[in-house]
Amino acid sequence: MEILRSISDSLTQKEVIQTLISSHVDNGFSVALWKLPGDDDIQLILSQSQLNPVQDIQLEELEPGFIIAPFNRTDLSYHLKAETHFVLRNNEVTLLTPGKNWSSEKETNEQLSNVLRTHRKNFNSATIPKNKFIELVEKSINSISEGQFEKVVPSRCALLDERTINPLQVFENLCHQHPNAMVSLVSTPKTGTWIGASPELLVSIDNRQIFKTVSLAGTQPIQNGTNLRSVAWTQKEIEEQALVSRYIINCFKKSDFVNLKSTDLKLFKLEIFYI
Repeated sequence: MEILRSISDSLTQKEVIQTLISSHVDNGFSVALWKLPGDDDIQLILSQSQLNPVQDIQLEELEPGFIIAPFNRTDLSYHLKAETHFVLRNNEVTLLTPGKNWSSEKETNEQLSNVLRTHRKNFNSATIPKNKFIELVEKSINSISEGQFEKVVPSRCALLDERTINPLQVFENLCHQHPNAMVSLVSTPKTGTWIGASPELLVSIDNRQIFKTVSLAGTQPIQNGTNLRSVAWTQKEIEEQALVSRYIINCFKKSDFVNLKSTDLKLFKLEIFYI
């Protein structure tokens, strides 16, 4: 473990992140920056290897890193190896895993830029006019009535001028506004640059080997001082919550999780949180 005092003493944490990401993007490498829910530490990995496409993700067989997966499940996911891994905490930068070509002196002397440089990729994401979106919603309602779907979430794109957006500033804002979310910024030559914030927990296992996941669907805003016991849920929210909960339970039934040996089952306690 190495603490890069030469960097942290002379630059702010934001400048350190900006320097590391920009210099690697300029060389065609991949980067991933993220913050876990309820954690103030920021993780940063730099990957100089060629991206590995992953179809059938087996987490226990993958090297440490970050996976970026597409919305279309038929497309490939990509695994970024954590060749160089940093933890940023209280304006101090700790190098956990140095890459084979890592040089702190090179990164320290990298010329700073006011703009974070990231990979770009063109997407076919034209804005849908309001009337077309209304037609899409009506079509979705009809499809549900005909039994084709149980739930549909229509969406549309908002095109913004990239010159008005600072990806790193967006990342920082999301970390501040959503401390209990998984916030990430990933940039690769193959996928472009993606920023996200999700409150949904996929899986977690604590030191007592308790396996947890979250069923998150039926939601409503909460105001300060609200008595949670007095909150009422509509039929729509109850049905949405049940739909997602049933799906998660069915996934466990189909997975190897339920086929563990009896000796292994003693090590795990499954908890599904209904929020």
